[in-house]
Amino acid sequence: RSITKSLTSVIEGLQNAYRRVTSASGKVASASRQLARDTFDQASSLEETVSSMEEIDATTRNNANNAGLTDSIVKDSAGGIRDANISVSQLMRSMEDISRSSEETRHIVKSIDEIAFQTNLLALNAAVEAARAGEAGAGFAVVADEVRNLAMRVADAAKNTAEIIESTIRKVQDGSELVSIVNETFAKIEQDFQKIGELVGEVASGSNEQSRGITQVNISMSDMDKVVQMSASRGEELAGTSEEMNAQAGDMNGFVNELAVLVGKVGSSQRFSQNKIPGM
Repeated sequence: RSITKSLTSVIEGLQNAYRRVTSASGKVASASRQLARDTFDQASSLEETVSSMEEIDATTRNNANNAGLTDSIVKDSAGGIRDANISVSQLMRSMEDISRSSEETRHIVKSIDEIAFQTNLLALNAAVEAARAGEAGAGFAVVADEVRNLAMRVADAAKNTAEIIESTIRKVQDGSELVSIVNETFAKIEQDFQKIGELVGEVASGSNEQSRGITQVNISMSDMDKVVQMSASRGEELAGTSEEMNAQAGDMNGFVNELAVLVGKVGSSQRFSQNKIPGM
């Protein structure tokens, strides 16, 4: 009876242990399955995030390339503007030279006009003297008259030339003012292009830096995705192990129940024997 009682106590302890193991393994299996589901959901979200980051990275790289191309175009345009500005400056110097030459020519024409005026006066004086000389001065009077006519034609030509030169000087001055405005405009455009080039260069540099940062983020997220996938796999393994442990606990419970039946039979047999002895 003492042995049977001890076995019964052990069996009860095993059954209690089985219930605790079954409860614990069930909770572990449930938690593991939930962990696996959550981890798979997290892995799916990570994959979507990685895909989005890759798209952002591609867009950023494309922006960086476009910024680089724009920077190149802006630099080429700035170079063209700079060359045009140099050409305009040269044109201004040429117009200034023309203006100076026209001014010098005007002085020369003025001198010619003064000489023609003096020649005309001399011709008039010569005609007066020839008239006083009578027939002896008749031939000289003809020559003086021709000289006077020539001086008048020279004076008229000098006057016309002076008017043309004055008009040319005014047009050159007007052109110089316009060219000066164009030169200032080109200089401002060149400065604006330089500022644009600097800004585009900063954008390109920032895009490249951003692309490198996104690439590092993608690498980290890919590593994280691997860890999450591994965690999900281990969660499934843990759930499977818990279920297997639960099954083994069930088998153990079966053995305990069989042992309990055997112990019960032994106890009954002992009671039967004890009851039979007094009647012998």
